[in-house]
Amino acid sequence: MTNALSGALLLALVFLTAVAGGVRAQPGLQQPLRDGVAVTGSLEPGQTTVYTVNARGCKGFLHVESWDTKRLRGPVTNKADQMLLVRYDLDPQAQYTSNNEWRWTPDTLKDIEGYKLLRPYHHVSVDMRPCARKCAAKCAASSDPNCAGLCAGQTCSEPKRDADYKVGIYNVELWMSNRIDYMVVATCLDEGTPPCPRPMLIAPPPRAPAVSNASTMSPSVAGMCGGDGRTQGANGKCNAAKDASGNTDFDAALGVCACDPGFGDVGCDKILTPLVNGVSRSGAIAVGEWSYYDFDVLLPTGVGSNTLVTMLVELERIAGDPVLFVKRVDDPAAGLQGGVPAVSDYAD
Repeated sequence: MTNALSGALLLALVFLTAVAGGVRAQPGLQQPLRDGVAVTGSLEPGQTTVYTVNARGCKGFLHVESWDTKRLRGPVTNKADQMLLVRYDLDPQAQYTSNNEWRWTPDTLKDIEGYKLLRPYHHVSVDMRPCARKCAAKCAASSDPNCAGLCAGQTCSEPKRDADYKVGIYNVELWMSNRIDYMVVATCLDEGTPPCPRPMLIAPPPRAPAVSNASTMSPSVAGMCGGDGRTQGANGKCNAAKDASGNTDFDAALGVCACDPGFGDVGCDKILTPLVNGVSRSGAIAVGEWSYYDFDVLLPTGVGSNTLVTMLVELERIAGDPVLFVKRVDDPAAGLQGGVPAVSDYAD
């Protein structure tokens, strides 16, 4: 076969389990998180812990991350239902209503996709860049002579930094009721490319604690886009997010991973098994887990580029209740490079 038709496709098989649910989060014992210093803990079902972060000196991005550490070591049958929330000054709250939908306190940041998909890694980024610096970067790439004035006067709001940020780790108990062992870290990164996910990072690289959190926090990007946090290698590259027109989104607080061949998902931590045209593959998946495959869609020899070609993907079930999803590897509209299928892609 010759001539690429539409690039790679990603296929996924999943045994579905319920992923929504939760309880109203109650404030817990609050402990300070120091810049780049990981804290570990555990929560029983329904419990919550709230941490405080002094980010007054942060002039880049405040990146808050949490890991379900048991799941980083391999598949776990009895999963916990983690939720990471971040809010300025006040404790974040979440409530699952009688209408079967989540409600959060105002201005609460959350990794909603991470929660919906039961990812063992959640992350939230807060844009702490002063407007002067943010507008300078934004307007350097703009041809609008009024860009600086419009940005500073209308579209940019100074980051909140007079009080602490509150970080909540919640072990939601509604659909699941299992203990969670977690690790949480808050890091301030410089004002370059916004932070990307680092789902494989089991332990952040050692860092000397800062004398005071009032000073500018030092950058840390180890482990982003599929790296293990201990070497310089990764499974992709962290790029700035794009807007709907394909231009750099200078307002984005998170970057986007562009995954290397053979890797996918939001943090390039999923291994993709290649499929060959007409050749079947067999496998097994634990309940609630995924298997990912990729396939290059090619035009048959002698077929014109304007010819409509049908691709047939088949799944034969031997046991269990699998679901087959097919998705393009790149989704420009969603700003996703190297993405893998997810249930939320088909929720509508």
